[in-house]
Order: sequence, then structure tokens, then C-alpha cells
Amino acid sequence: MGEHESQRGRPKRGRTQRRADAGRAQSDTSRPGGPTDLTAGAEQPVGGTRRNGEPKSDSGEVGVEDSGRALLGLDDRALLARCEVHTYKASGPGGQKRNKTDSAVRLHLTGTGLMVRATESRSQHENRARAVRRMRQAIALELRHTLDREHYRPGDVARSCLTRRSQLQVGQRDARYHLVVGEVLDVIAACDARLSEAAALIGITTANLTTFLRKDPKLLNSVNRMRRKRGMKSIH
Repeated sequence: MGEHESQRGRPKRGRTQRRADAGRAQSDTSRPGGPTDLTAGAEQPVGGTRRNGEPKSDSGEVGVEDSGRALLGLDDRALLARCEVHTYKASGPGGQKRNKTDSAVRLHLTGTGLMVRATESRSQHENRARAVRRMRQAIALELRHTLDREHYRPGDVARSCLTRRSQLQVGQRDARYHLVVGEVLDVIAACDARLSEAAALIGITTANLTTFLRKDPKLLNSVNRMRRKRGMKSIH
């Protein structure tokens, strides 16, 4: 039998058979471990990604360092996004409207245990703004960033608050205040609460640093807690 007759003797495959063969081939390439599976065995990010492309952990946190300095660098909208926001009806004086609406605001900063609340106003918007300011204060006072004393130099914000006579001056209503407070406390913690060493690193006098601390009772209290833990006398 000739070659031509051999080919004619083979059964022809219809359209249905050809489609079935194509479907099996496509299934093989999409199945993990299939012939063209380029992702098989590749490491995948845990927890997926956020819309902005940043990796997140299983808890939903962005995979960045949650130091006080990093958090204080966020604008209000970004900082609020890192918080669990709870609204509720405030109790106490303020009139019927205050008691009937969820005007009070409580913020929990995720992963830190910090919690603040604001209940003074009948406006939830105003209380939310107050709560964000209080959260910034709590971050500055409570969350520390470890410094390398040998390579430390004051940050841009802190340097912008130094006068020509190397005096640290920044008001509590200044937008830079909590950033400066956080950095000052980081330096004091790195110096084991010794104010003279901390002042020298910042580039100011011990007297100027002490005056800066005394202007803010909560700031002074944070420093005194550090000193008491180390068996040192409190500053009055």
C-alpha cells in the first residue's frame, strides 16, 4: 500500500475532536506544575498587596516601620487611615443634641495600643480633628525610634526650629511641634535620660533643653518616667 493510500486510510478528526484536544492543552498550561506554569514554586507575597502596590501583612498593616517618627510624618488623612475610628454618643453636659447623635470620636492606632478620644463638640467633624491632634501627641510621647548616637544629626524639622543662637524654639500650636517632641524624646532615650548628653547631640544647651521640657507638662512627665526607670531624680 502506497504512502498516499496510507494517509487516506487514517480516520479524519472532526471539529468536535479538535476542540476537545485544544481544551486539554489549555488545561495543562493553566494547571500549577503544568508544562508552561512559570509561577510554580515562586514565592508569593503574604497577605497580597494594597491598591498603591505596597505589601501588607496578614493583619492588613502596610509593611513599613511603625516608628513614631514615621507615623508623625504622615498627613492627617494618612494617619487617620492607620486608625480604627469609633463614633458613639457622648454622655454628660452638652444638651440633647449631643446625647442623641454619634458625635464623640475614639481612635485606636493599629498595632500600637494607643487610644485617644474627643467628646467636647456636638460636631463629629470637629471631634475627629481634635482626636487626630491628640493621637499625634500620643505618638510623640509614647512611641520611640532607636537612634544611633554616633551617626545622629538633628533632622530637618528640628534644625528649622533652632535659632541663630542655637536655641530650640517651637510653639505647641506649631505644626512641627510633635515631630520635634518625638525627636527630642528619641535623643533623650538614646542618652539614657541624661539631659546634658542629649542637649549636646541636638546642639543646644542643657538649660535650653530643660526649659523646652518644662513648658509642656506631659512632655516633662514622659522624660521623668524615663529617669525614674533608671533610678534618676525627676526634673521639676
